[in-house]
Amino acid sequence: MAKDARQESFDFLGYTLGPRHFPEGGRWYLGAAPSRKSVQRIKTKVSNLQTPGNKGA
Repeated sequence: MAKDARQESFDFLGYTLGPRHFPEGGRWYLGAAPSRKSVQRIKTKVSNLQTPGNKGA
């Protein structure tokens, strides 16, 4: 199943690749951003490190 990155987004190696638009001017371009799953994984790791009473190493 092939996807056309110019038409729809897809996740690959922790990034979401696909069409994006500039907030100012609205021009479209092909871009990449961290995927939601990758961002959630990092947030979970950071919150686990910040538990109350955790004095670290």
